[in-house]
Amino acid sequence: MKIINFVCFFLFSLSLFSQNEINWISFKDLNESQEYESRAMFVYIYADWCVYCKKMEKVSFKDKSNVNLLNNNYYALKFNLETESDIIFNDKIYKNQELKTHRQPKHELAKFLTRKQNQIPLPVIVIIDKHYNNLRKLHTYLSPKQLFLIINP
Repeated sequence: MKIINFVCFFLFSLSLFSQNEINWISFKDLNESQEYESRAMFVYIYADWCVYCKKMEKVSFKDKSNVNLLNNNYYALKFNLETESDIIFNDKIYKNQELKTHRQPKHELAKFLTRKQNQIPLPVIVIIDKHYNNLRKLHTYLSPKQLFLIINP
């Protein structure tokens, strides 16, 4: 009986914990997810050195209303501007061709999503509909309230 109670408590705790964080998925898992259930996409582009990105992660992405909206209405993708990995998005392969030539290399996918080639002000939020059309693009820190207004359907 104690084991059953412990297992139930553990599963309940796990479900509560998962509701307090955004369920970020990788671009690798996006195709399979879209085949299962077609949804709009929320793409968060950041860099490890970006102060406002860190603030947004600690404040706006911890707000329970925002977490619930993102988890229930979007596929949330967290994307490092300087990643070295090749990424397949909408059946096209994107690379980071600036790796050996730039001090802060920008990935091709970030350039494509932001429609910028040189400077990409961070953080960036890109909202894409389920048909892969860009709906909205923001290059700024968003407070919890501002983020809520943008992602609320």
